Amino acid sequence: MKYDVCILGAGPAGLSAAFELQNSGARVILVERHTTPGSKACGGGLTADAMTAFSRMTADCASNDEALVSQLAFEPYQRLTVYSGGVGVPDFIHRLWCATAHTGNNDIGFLFSSRLRFRTAYMHVSSRVHWQSHLLKSLQNKGVRVLSGMRGIGFDRKSVVLSNGSSVHADFIVAADGSKSRCRRQLGLPSAVGAVCRQLRIPRSLAADAANAAPSVWFNHDLFGASYGWVFPYRHELRIGCGVPTELVHSAARLKSAFFSWLSHLNISWQQGKLEGGSIGSRYAGHRFGHIFLAGDAAGMASSVTGEGIGQAIISGAEVAREILQSNYRSSIIPALAIRHERTFGVLSQSRPGPALYRYAAPALRFPGVASLAIRKFS
Repeated sequence: MKYDVCILGAGPAGLSAAFELQNSGARVILVERHTTPGSKACGGGLTADAMTAFSRMTADCASNDEALVSQLAFEPYQRLTVYSGGVGVPDFIHRLWCATAHTGNNDIGFLFSSRLRFRTAYMHVSSRVHWQSHLLKSLQNKGVRVLSGMRGIGFDRKSVVLSNGSSVHADFIVAADGSKSRCRRQLGLPSAVGAVCRQLRIPRSLAADAANAAPSVWFNHDLFGASYGWVFPYRHELRIGCGVPTELVHSAARLKSAFFSWLSHLNISWQQGKLEGGSIGSRYAGHRFGHIFLAGDAAGMASSVTGEGIGQAIISGAEVAREILQSNYRSSIIPALAIRHERTFGVLSQSRPGPALYRYAAPALRFPGVASLAIRKFS
């Protein structure tokens, strides 16, 4: 059977494109290399903008499936703890602040902490495996053909060669297959990877103090560069991770050393849980190449600054679907999103003022209006 569109990847971008296309009557086949989608090193938090995009994507299926609505329940967070510091903070400033970020040792320079509370939820969390699996099932129920445990390994004008040796014939291809997209490589584009990350997932019971606290972010330019560490409490587990821009990480050993130093600061052993690694696609080089479209991390839509890419993935998936459905439509939203994050990263990664902004992030966020502005700017 020939399809109108073959989508590679059942992540947020692929799902979003599939919903948009199927709702318009297109014949869609979705190819996912994992048997269970959503298993990647990811904090999994959805910002307010991401939740808006998610609600639009699921509006049609949720209105017809009350059981699905309950399965897609996200836990909202209004509190956030911010830690910051690093080498170069004068002693007198630290003494004036009269606080340390953690009750444990402070040998890697987390000197400041601020506890913030927002009027509305700034972030929602839910297991990606959970909600992606339910949305994938909903698409199958709507008539989308899903092939799990396969990947696209070759492409020509009208077909995709799959890893099992078969071929899928389609007029258009949407590559939403992650930051190391095979389709992107075949197009001859530079790598989309802009940051690499490490994450440890442990049962909440093994880190009760951190698990019962608000989500926290940790800024230390000496460890993480123009990025940060995160501690996100989920219902049954704690996710502790960090991302580092590729410009600042020249080896896996360096990232591992930074991450393990931070875990030691938190009095947590990596042997307590499941250690994960991954990459973040934040290098945009275009999204439309003839009959092939890139979306999500494959297009480089994630932010190198925050690592957040779910909202951008959902938006880009819907936008490329509209370009397919409307021959005269050209998305201005996708490049605008990419440029916005590139400019922000450009400022924060400079020798000045980048390190200072990260070093004094926690004290600065206590000033009225600064925290809300930061959330809007970087989400």
